[in-house]
Amino acid sequence: MNADPRPATRRRIAAFYVLALGTSWSVWAPWIASARAGGSDPSWRALHLVGSLGPCLAALLVIGWTGGRVRLRELAGGTLTAPAVRVALIWSLLFPTIAFVASVLTMALMNGTTPRWDRIGVVSEYPALGRIGYIAAGLFFYGIGEEVGWRGFLYPTLRRPKRRILTDELMVVPLWALWHLPLFFATESYRAMRLGGAVGWLLSLASGSVLTAWLTDRAKGSVLPAAVLHAVLDVFFLADVGVPVQSAMGAVVTLWGVVVAIGQFRQRAA
Repeated sequence: MNADPRPATRRRIAAFYVLALGTSWSVWAPWIASARAGGSDPSWRALHLVGSLGPCLAALLVIGWTGGRVRLRELAGGTLTAPAVRVALIWSLLFPTIAFVASVLTMALMNGTTPRWDRIGVVSEYPALGRIGYIAAGLFFYGIGEEVGWRGFLYPTLRRPKRRILTDELMVVPLWALWHLPLFFATESYRAMRLGGAVGWLLSLASGSVLTAWLTDRAKGSVLPAAVLHAVLDVFFLADVGVPVQSAMGAVVTLWGVVVAIGQFRQRAA
């Protein structure tokens, strides 16, 4: 008779989450302390990027600890597959780009302004990186750094055969949200949130969790599409193109997530 795997699974999840929080929060701590003290040295902001690797590092440590090099090789080998690249190009790059361009043009027409397309990829938090540097950094630190942990390890580890996929996707959200907590003390966009903004942010995390998990499943377990979508949406939502595109783009992404969630809810658990 096989032993019940659930206690071991819970221990793996706990180890991953403690490592993810400990790594990210420790790296972010000097930056947050500087921000709280009124510091403006932009070099501290680089810790935001570095700390975002916490979930990835935690996942690799736990996977290596429990599955050894074989499991790590399986994770790496299953990332750059043909299905993963195809899903990433269509759903993580092409579709969001079309939605962004349509949103910008619609808002520009409504406001009678001319879009600043040259501002895409330029963010005030990292002015020294430049456009290409920020896009590359976003893919590596935010995309890969987070998604290897949340969708590469946590989501499949939470999966249960007789439970709806949507339930597993949403179970990631509170853990993902809590990981962001220190950013509310350092990042201007987080600090500016009121109650309504915080609720909207949580809903965006729920939608993002559904979409990135859905993409991971479509890519047969590869986190490449999830990482690309994460990075692409970060670039588009932070793009100051001269029109208030964030609300329109947010509505499109939320609606996309709702459509996917409804489809998954209607599926019976296997």
